[in-house]
Amino acid sequence: MLLLNSDTIVKDGSIDDCLKFIKSHNDVGAVGCKILLPNGDLDKSCKRSFPNPKNSFYKLFGFNKIKNSNSDDYNLDNLDDNGIYEVDSLVGAFMLVRKVAINEVGLLDEDYFMYGEDIDWCYRIKSAGWKIIYYGKSEIIHYKGASSKKQKSKLIFEFYRAMYLFFIINIMIKNTLFFTKLSVYLGIIFLLTIKLVFNVFKK
Repeated sequence: MLLLNSDTIVKDGSIDDCLKFIKSHNDVGAVGCKILLPNGDLDKSCKRSFPNPKNSFYKLFGFNKIKNSNSDDYNLDNLDDNGIYEVDSLVGAFMLVRKVAINEVGLLDEDYFMYGEDIDWCYRIKSAGWKIIYYGKSEIIHYKGASSKKQKSKLIFEFYRAMYLFFIINIMIKNTLFFTKLSVYLGIIFLLTIKLVFNVFKK
């Protein structure tokens, strides 16, 4: 079954190639392809690690942009964009998922709205023992966020709510350290507040 955004252009052969790959690898639960933005840059969310308190901190506060820094592996920048790798998570703009895996772990979690449901789905699929594969030999173009430069406050709120849900459902249940939980809660609230304030003054 293929999860595909409506704001995408699928290049010839991309679906067929991914379908052939998943059919020939019985241990693969989901396959995603290389996703390019309209300017030709890679949409880095197409191959990522699962978020955790450490790599989320580095990414959200910009420390992952420091040259020669390997502290944040969230976007897997060290992997060749044209390669084929097992990764933690794909992006819902293009995700080919084995029906047996869906039957096993269930559909997308409806508690999420627009953001985070793809990471949560990959987490459940991988936790069930299936491999998640980034297939960089195929590609699509994703007109991500093309409709508006200024985000609606509702979408900003839902982005950070999704972050909160993922940590609560999948991460925090395994981590009972009070300081870690408090740091995540406060970090999400802080970033949400800053983003909403800046968005008010953004043209």
